[in-house]
Amino acid sequence: MQFWCLAPLVTSLSPSSLLRGNIQLLHEQARANSSYGAGFRHFPPHVSRNENGDVTYALFYHADFMLVIFPGSRITIGNWAGERGNFSFERIGIPEMGGKVHKGFWRQVDSYWSELAGKLGQYPNVPLVVGGHSRGGACAVIAGLRIEQELQNKLAAVITLGQPRCVNRKIAEQIQPKWKDRYLRIVSSTDPIPLAPLEPLYYHTGTVCFYDRTGVCRVDPKESEIKDAIRRDNPLMMLEHRNVARYVQAVVKQSWECIAGHNLSYYDALIHGITSSTKGA
Repeated sequence: MQFWCLAPLVTSLSPSSLLRGNIQLLHEQARANSSYGAGFRHFPPHVSRNENGDVTYALFYHADFMLVIFPGSRITIGNWAGERGNFSFERIGIPEMGGKVHKGFWRQVDSYWSELAGKLGQYPNVPLVVGGHSRGGACAVIAGLRIEQELQNKLAAVITLGQPRCVNRKIAEQIQPKWKDRYLRIVSSTDPIPLAPLEPLYYHTGTVCFYDRTGVCRVDPKESEIKDAIRRDNPLMMLEHRNVARYVQAVVKQSWECIAGHNLSYYDALIHGITSSTKGA
């Protein structure tokens, strides 16, 4: 199940000893530390599910911090279309945050926020690490915003993989100086999902570890360079990405390559230095 293989990946990126260090070295440290078990033996994780039985989040209790993982979405019409869909353009204003966020992602987090906040509130002085893949990455950002607004826990790090955009420019501009050393976005040039939903409704921020098709990582390239690389490696989809109808058609045409480039296992291989060119060696 892809949810479980996300836990060791994000854990290897965010041990407490690295949270105070240089964020540019996180991807190198991940290659040397892919083990999940150390430090997580004194509590079982809490796994929350919705009415359909899908995992909504998992809370892992570590000796030094708590790790909240938000899984990516299953490929269904409901998850990709409509007001809760990943590609919805509808936004919701959050006055206390001074901006707008993606309505679908906000509602997803809100549906289980009371339970999650209650569990986090039991340990108010324990640092929190939140992370996720795809939709889960967007939910991690939304949850991070709410943690800082509503809880006493310290938000130690936000780590996302293949995350779509989820906040407007005003909130992105607020996050950048506050989360610069705590918010890591891992992006692959083979993955077009981080370019959706479209600007100027939504924006990205944070520190970026950007992997090209060969597995070489660059830290914090210009956003324009990331866009150009993704469009180059996903030509059919990106030629149409500014027209919604054509974008959907391109997604269908290029669906298998898109899924492969966005898949969590592909990110797992990138982070641990196993690119597509070396898997068969």
